[in-house]
Amino acid sequence: MRKKTNLFLFVFLAFLTLWFLGQALIELQSYLRLSQKTQAHIDRWEIVETKGGKYSIQAVYHYEIQGKEYINENSFQKHPFLNKYSAKETLQDFAKKTWEAWYDPNDPGFSQLFKEFPVKSGVRGLIVLGIFLYFVFLYGRMKKKFVF
Repeated sequence: MRKKTNLFLFVFLAFLTLWFLGQALIELQSYLRLSQKTQAHIDRWEIVETKGGKYSIQAVYHYEIQGKEYINENSFQKHPFLNKYSAKETLQDFAKKTWEAWYDPNDPGFSQLFKEFPVKSGVRGLIVLGIFLYFVFLYGRMKKKFVF
């Protein structure tokens, strides 16, 4: 019974580690794809209600690469607002700014209005990896001292 429990915990922690590291790598790959930037023209700003009664700002924009026009939309969901008033205030500030679209030169249709390094998911992935390696190390030490 103990071996099955240990195996289950090991597989669960391994899956959890792969999940968080996978998310971090996907976000890092997306960040690295956005290597070029160009002038973006905002067509429309919106305030959208998200889960839990929070609000986010959404923009529809277009940009031109080598004579071809691309249209995209960007949601600022990573920075939600607790009320509509604060979202509206920030939207007014955003509307005054000049925006640049970050895009992938190999796929110019893939773009974002901002480029943020995925620190949070990277740190989370490294923490889970550290916990997993700690338990693997601990299991190895205990196996030497005690016979299961």
